[in-house]
Amino acid sequence: MAKELPEDLVTEILLWLPVVSLLRCKCVCKSCSVRGMNTYTNGMASLEAYGDNRGNLLSFDMSNEVFLKTPKPDDVFLDEFSDWTDIFVLNESIALVVLVWDKGMSEICYDIWLLLEVGVKDSWTKLFSIGPFTDFKQPRPLGFWKNDAVLFENLDGQMVLYDPSTKEMTNLPIHGETYSLQLVTYMETLVSVNGRK
Repeated sequence: MAKELPEDLVTEILLWLPVVSLLRCKCVCKSCSVRGMNTYTNGMASLEAYGDNRGNLLSFDMSNEVFLKTPKPDDVFLDEFSDWTDIFVLNESIALVVLVWDKGMSEICYDIWLLLEVGVKDSWTKLFSIGPFTDFKQPRPLGFWKNDAVLFENLDGQMVLYDPSTKEMTNLPIHGETYSLQLVTYMETLVSVNGRK
């Protein structure tokens, strides 16, 4: 895990976990690696873990201090036509975004899946697909906004909003270097980050 996340972040996470939770960790997947962003929703921290070709969602229940593994849907498997996935939060649930190439490898689309219950493989539901895009105009998903809208970064470093109800993309007046934009979600709370009132 330290190869994928910054070392200081891994250290901070490990310092907060009880020893019992750390011992459980190696039982989840002895030869898996993790990658990508992690998500936090409803008391669960989740990220993608790979130990086979399909990968799984690995979630840590903060309240009960247990790990849960959720296999990806049967329709999602990594091969020559589906080679990239990432997870985001959508309406307080975990969303899986899957990049899928057409057989000619000239166009792509993104399939959007929603996990209704962590730990239950059959609770994945495919919501919609976005695209097709030609490979040289492939936008990078950043996350979700209101009403299932998806925020992307295009190859020019501009933020773009996709509305699945109208299937339209709107350029937003937010620019950055290519692959520099990120979407950071937060939840307001009355609990102090430092543990003090």
